[in-house]
Amino acid sequence: GVSPIRLKLVLDRLVKAGANMLARAKVLSVDGPWVSLEMPSGRITLGPFKGVVLAAGYKSETPPIGSSGEGPRIGAIGDAAKPGTITDAIRDAFDRALDISL
Repeated sequence: GVSPIRLKLVLDRLVKAGANMLARAKVLSVDGPWVSLEMPSGRITLGPFKGVVLAAGYKSETPPIGSSGEGPRIGAIGDAAKPGTITDAIRDAFDRALDISL
């Protein structure tokens, strides 16, 4: 869900900093400076590392909300509705505020 420009900037900075990136790797454990992974080719252990950054992505998990009949209308905005940036969340809140009928 990251814009292509933002993704390129982040990846370029990581490469410039000397980061090693692994795709389709499932972290099984982190034990001190060692990381055990499940890769498509099998299990491996890597390290030692000074630090590890796990970028696992994100997924919105909207709680069951809603209203029926009388009472306030209830709805999800921001990341509760769908993953996005802070700008997306502010725009979503602004749009919902405009829908409020007094």
